[in-house]
Amino acid sequence: MRSRRAISVFPWSKVRISLCDPLELSADTTLGVPGLAEAWRSGNVSLVNAPGSGVVETPALHPFLPGLCRHLLGEELAMACAPTWWCGQHREMEMVLAKPERWVLKRAFAQGSRQPVFMAELDAKRRSEMIAQVRSEPHAWVAQELLDLSTTPVWMGDQAQPRSVVWRTFSVMAGDDCHVMPGGLSRVSADPNRFMITMQSGGISKDTWVIADGPVDTFSLLPPPTTVLRPARPPGGVPSRVADHLFWLGRYAERLELMVRVLRATALRLAGERSETQESERRACASLLGKLPIIPAPRGARQTESAWLRQTLLALATDTEHEDGIPELLLRLRYNASAARDRLSDDMWRLFNRLESLASMKASRSLVVPDLLGMLDSLVLALGAFAGMAMENMTRGHGWRFLEIGRRVERALSMLEMAAVSVEVFADNDAVLTPLLEIGDSSMTYRRLHFAKPKVEPVLDLLLLNDANPRSVIFQLQALKRHCAPLILAGQSADGGREKEIVDEILSTLSSLNLAGVGAADAAVRVLPNFCRGLHSRLEELSEVLSGHYFSHSASRER
Repeated sequence: MRSRRAISVFPWSKVRISLCDPLELSADTTLGVPGLAEAWRSGNVSLVNAPGSGVVETPALHPFLPGLCRHLLGEELAMACAPTWWCGQHREMEMVLAKPERWVLKRAFAQGSRQPVFMAELDAKRRSEMIAQVRSEPHAWVAQELLDLSTTPVWMGDQAQPRSVVWRTFSVMAGDDCHVMPGGLSRVSADPNRFMITMQSGGISKDTWVIADGPVDTFSLLPPPTTVLRPARPPGGVPSRVADHLFWLGRYAERLELMVRVLRATALRLAGERSETQESERRACASLLGKLPIIPAPRGARQTESAWLRQTLLALATDTEHEDGIPELLLRLRYNASAARDRLSDDMWRLFNRLESLASMKASRSLVVPDLLGMLDSLVLALGAFAGMAMENMTRGHGWRFLEIGRRVERALSMLEMAAVSVEVFADNDAVLTPLLEIGDSSMTYRRLHFAKPKVEPVLDLLLLNDANPRSVIFQLQALKRHCAPLILAGQSADGGREKEIVDEILSTLSSLNLAGVGAADAAVRVLPNFCRGLHSRLEELSEVLSGHYFSHSASRER
């Protein structure tokens, strides 16, 4: 029972975790390494002592360590602890309080202040108060014998003076063995009469080296000095971290808009009258959703197509666990915006708050399609407002440029994917062209240009090759070419222009597309999906190159 009570002291482990990374865990301290938690999660660093292992330093464990060692390992402790007694045991408490001046009192479970109380230094009044406090909550205190510390000479001013010293050693596990590292960390007190030797109390620390008695191994895990690491240097004074988040802010804004437009086009076919045309378009939307890699679950054997569509719309609109759903995309959008907070205006932040409130529809088995349509319409308008604010309110520096590049890359990727999937559906149902124009926000443009029912060749021309259409793929590529050109830095001519080369290659390939030759349904299905997905892969390569040149030293990953 003693060991169980002593081990349940997880508040100490929480305190230690909060001091690991002031950037993410505890902003009110300068201790720790900024960014350590993110680097640990990414697998870029390993922690010898994982967060939470500080539980073994809890004072409440010290009285029971000899017994735990005998019980668990069948041996005595190799090095004895300072004699420690837990006041939660009546006999031990009475022994401590009988001669309190012999003891140093410490909190058993380190919550709040961890400063020890030296009973010999207290006056009679304060000592009586401490005794009363221990009697009122004996389980919260441990007592350690006051030890005489070793001393070492310390040069203070113009003379050497003795100071109390402690030496912290380090050990590492290698298989089943534990190896004590040579050397350690020495700490000396700032005051010759003080027993406290901590950095918080003004202590001084120095590394302690042990001189070897023979040759030492010079092997190092560090890379050889000939390795050249090119620093991530985004142009225009934009830190690489901020540039990275602005790039992904643009991508997630476009990804969210595509999802909203796909869901809205589908929901429109579930509402209203069930005419023959609407039924055909509903079936086309179902086929379209079935081919996209965003569906939460396959259609059940007894499930009607309408019921499956309602279930799919519900999951993508409200399920917080779905990685491609609206709630998750909003969460990623907000995360990247928060990381680039000082680059965005207050109005943009009001817009982000509005986006979250608009998408707060709760999951329900009885999804009301008109309510869903209202939410989706509002989200489309809010995302349009975000794009407008980015164009009208942001200074035309490289921060804005990376945001725009992210938007253009994602919009081109989305339109290529939609074109490839729609052409495959078109082989069985040509009604898919009308929802495709709606998703691409090009319905009115098509009507104005052609005054006819949607046909595959003019629809694809409008969405892929019409450079006057701000939703077309070629429009995005031309914008990328303009934005990438100023990013090339002096001294980077060997690799800094690679992104511009990729954009030029994609533009050349797309411009060579002859839609007149693939206008027939069978030819389009045979040629266009692979053509679009080939361009899609090249655009993803462009994103990787941008990340490698301007955002990070390592392989990029999706934020």
